[in-house]
Amino acid sequence: MTWLVVSVSTAGAAASLRLRVWRKLRSLGALYLQQSVCLLAFTDPAEEQVVITGLNAASAALDAETSGPAPAAGPGRSGLRAVDGP
Repeated sequence: MTWLVVSVSTAGAAASLRLRVWRKLRSLGALYLQQSVCLLAFTDPAEEQVVITGLNAASAALDAETSGPAPAAGPGRSGLRAVDGP
């Protein structure tokens, strides 16, 4: 079994965006370790790669969506950051 650690930072983003990210991760079966860090478990390497690719695409989309005018608070860059665990 492979574990994927996902750290989410949507600082300065709209509440609707934060909720959308949370719902998507929960629909994938994410287990939250703390407020912005969750785990996803995989037994199929192909499925894992599809999810990693999707998370990276979502990260790029979130960065583009939140990089317009300066955010209300927090750092200027936000999005999903996926790290393949051991």
